[in-house]
Amino acid sequence: MFRALASLSESVAVEVVEGKPKEAMLRHVDVVVSTCCLEEELVHLSQMCRQINVPFVHAAVQGVCGRVFADVGQQIEFFESEDEKSGTYAIEAITQEYPAAVTIIEEQKPALVTGDRVRFWGVKGMQGLCTGNLHQITVTGLNSFTVDGLDLKEAPTYKGGGYIVPERRSHVLCTQTLTDALENPTFPLAHGKDQSRMHDMHTFFRSLTQTSKGTSQSNLSAATFLRAKEVQENLARINPSFCSKVENGDPAALFLQRAMLSGFAKSLAPISAVVGSMAAHQVIIACTRVSCPLAGWFYFDVLKLFHAAQEKEDVTRVSSAGLQNSQTAAFGRNPLATELSQLRPFIVGLGGVGCNILRLCAQMGVGLQRYNGSITIADSKAVKPFDTARGGLFTAGDLGTPKVHAASFAVNRLKPQTSIHCLHCDFENNPETFHDLFWDSIDVICCAVDTVPTRLLLDECSVQRQKTFLDAGVSGTRGSIQGVIPHQSVQWASTRDPPQAGAPSCTLANFPYMTRHTVLWAREVFDNTYFNDPHNANEYLTKKDFLEKASKNRVSYIETLRSIASTLKTSRPLSFQDCIRWARLLFEEKFNNRIQQLLHNFPESMETSTGARFWSGSKRAPRPIFFDMSNGTHLRFLVSAANLQASVYGLNGSTDMKVYREVLENFYVPPFTPQEDVRISVSDKEKTSTSSAVKQDDIDKLLTEIPKASEMAGYRLKCINFECECEPVDGNAAFAFVQSASQLRAENYDIYPPSKADVLMIAQGALPSLETTAAMAAALLCLEMYKIKAAAPLHLYQNTFFNLANSLLVSAEPVAAKVNSVPTSFGKPYVWSIWSKFEIDGTDMTLQNFLKTFEAQEGLEIEMLSYGKSLLYASFLNKKKMEERLHWTLIDLIEKISTTKVPQNQRFVTFSVGCTDGGGNDIDEQLPDVRVRIR
Repeated sequence: MFRALASLSESVAVEVVEGKPKEAMLRHVDVVVSTCCLEEELVHLSQMCRQINVPFVHAAVQGVCGRVFADVGQQIEFFESEDEKSGTYAIEAITQEYPAAVTIIEEQKPALVTGDRVRFWGVKGMQGLCTGNLHQITVTGLNSFTVDGLDLKEAPTYKGGGYIVPERRSHVLCTQTLTDALENPTFPLAHGKDQSRMHDMHTFFRSLTQTSKGTSQSNLSAATFLRAKEVQENLARINPSFCSKVENGDPAALFLQRAMLSGFAKSLAPISAVVGSMAAHQVIIACTRVSCPLAGWFYFDVLKLFHAAQEKEDVTRVSSAGLQNSQTAAFGRNPLATELSQLRPFIVGLGGVGCNILRLCAQMGVGLQRYNGSITIADSKAVKPFDTARGGLFTAGDLGTPKVHAASFAVNRLKPQTSIHCLHCDFENNPETFHDLFWDSIDVICCAVDTVPTRLLLDECSVQRQKTFLDAGVSGTRGSIQGVIPHQSVQWASTRDPPQAGAPSCTLANFPYMTRHTVLWAREVFDNTYFNDPHNANEYLTKKDFLEKASKNRVSYIETLRSIASTLKTSRPLSFQDCIRWARLLFEEKFNNRIQQLLHNFPESMETSTGARFWSGSKRAPRPIFFDMSNGTHLRFLVSAANLQASVYGLNGSTDMKVYREVLENFYVPPFTPQEDVRISVSDKEKTSTSSAVKQDDIDKLLTEIPKASEMAGYRLKCINFECECEPVDGNAAFAFVQSASQLRAENYDIYPPSKADVLMIAQGALPSLETTAAMAAALLCLEMYKIKAAAPLHLYQNTFFNLANSLLVSAEPVAAKVNSVPTSFGKPYVWSIWSKFEIDGTDMTLQNFLKTFEAQEGLEIEMLSYGKSLLYASFLNKKKMEERLHWTLIDLIEKISTTKVPQNQRFVTFSVGCTDGGGNDIDEQLPDVRVRIR
């Protein structure tokens, strides 16, 4: 076992020490974790740790319940975590008075409180203010505060700019000893009725651990059932009120007793993972002094899951021989374990969460071959060094191997009976792989990807295919689990958090003032340069009508033409040396030339029509940056930009500085001269009013510059998706580009520079998850799988949010799907929800027969029929055209109107319809799709 533990990470040393821990040994460790179930041993070990000031963590699982306790010591200072700390805030004004008053630019909504300590950065004027000294503040308004003890009466006038940088908050804690916590337990995460249940659970744990006194760990299971009378005696002594409830037949007490006794000393793999994740994070907190350690007891149970299982045998009649697997131990002898083995999950994404889901599924007995079960995994990436530290499935020997194959091999070593199907591909762009037969072969979709578009697509597929959808999302120490249950709950898209509001385009383009603006701008440059431009070029090369469709919007049309002309002609590299030259010019354009042009249009001394300085308030006067080969940030931008450009064009890149120096040594960068006819918009409204001035001559000129698509047959470019390619590790070009570009942008405008965490949080929308976070999310998701096979009603499912930084775990019932109703021609109403679907056998059927069949079957008349974005039929369209289409088969109709081929292995198509009800009235609510069998 310990050899397997050591193999999880080559950088971690594992040492086995025989016998009971001694004080001399404990003095050489940073933290002690005990999973011992005997109370006497626990108390003795915790007392030793407290005496020598070594943090102590306890974790245990009993049946379908688990607990964690942490004693980090006395008077220990802890700091807030990276994703909890306050950001930096741009200053609008500072007064020359005592105490000095500071106003923050309104849009930022500062999260400051009285007593916080801050320092000033980048303030112009008021020399001596930006010394790095910390100042305590008193909040006076939503966007204002005074600085305690700061006298600026004699200071120079504030000239603009500057930022407030809050100090990382801290707090000093003293936690309970285990002895005290056993006798006087607190449950800070429980509320209301949960407090009473947690207390009963706590006393039950104590009665079990005291009952096991003198029993070896290997015989603990048998001892539990053979000494049930002793358990009752301990309960009567520790918690007489609970014992009285049991004797009086209280249903809740009897239910808890049965759950606690079920499978004592056995545990479900997901419950062990939940408890283990919480305990492991307490170790991280104790070692780093970051975040808030657990105060009191953390209890976790799956009583709802226990309730959802089928009728069990009486626990008191189950022998130790019947505890051969954890499922039987926890739930008794029932079909649930076999049904889990038949389950066929589809896991999308093999990052930290996906790998943990796969491993837990195998440990749960999901997808066993002998029961015709299977696990399907999909991921398009290969194993990288960053992956070997996540999920516990990849090793250094797997580097370069497709993740799906490496993960399958690792799981089959742990559980050879597990049947795993590997799909080394993207989910989004492979309709040939994910066809009707594929969806028939799975039961539940497990989403473990970070990208919102993929999650939305999987969510839509779950509704269309009537499959359970379980989504796990993580960011830093936070995570959430959401279930979409067929015919019961709303879909994921209707309850997801709204996307964070962006910044006005003119602010990002020319007038940034927040750290967030610099990162958003850098991400926009990345997407336009390495995804949108190659994508436009590929669309032009593959679709004959691409330019015709693009020309309908003249403003975007000219930008599209410029993009294609640059990508396929003027900026097209023939060697990596060309990529280096292009990257050098890109630096000059973004951080020098454009800034010079902006200052030419709006000089630093410029005033508005009211006499106010133009560059004041949120407008920060920029300064151009001149390229310096010895500057690390300049080099990171150059190297990442050149290598990304090489990747787009299929060229081999390089990070050898000798190559860059040789290319740039004699490379001439022409000086920039500001142009008089360039207009720069100050606001988005002004930009909209001036953007329509597109000259036809400019369009015609660009059309002559673009190579003909026929001359570049077969030529394709790689589109680089930031969210798929970015990893926060050294050498990752996507991350290095956005990080260096945002830092250079901040330098242009004297904005507080973004940290690595800022770049990840703003550009990618999430921080990299810790392994403890990923394991917790995967465990909570896998617990929901039990409920699928137990056919649990909606109120037994749980959507869960957790934050390991403050030991928070909150659950809620999924939102029920909305039900609609309309009258039909049959006299009875048609009732539907998002899960409803019209189903018609349309094999060899014409459109005319289809319309008649639908009306006869459903009592509603179709007024409009569409397939994807193509409108196939509408009663208000040209009657002659519609008459012609009525005689086409459904397959011909789709292929002729949508110009897409229906694959031969596709048996069903989905139409969207607009109908009138039985009274001839238009139906305003969105009706279900029509699933039509065509073969």
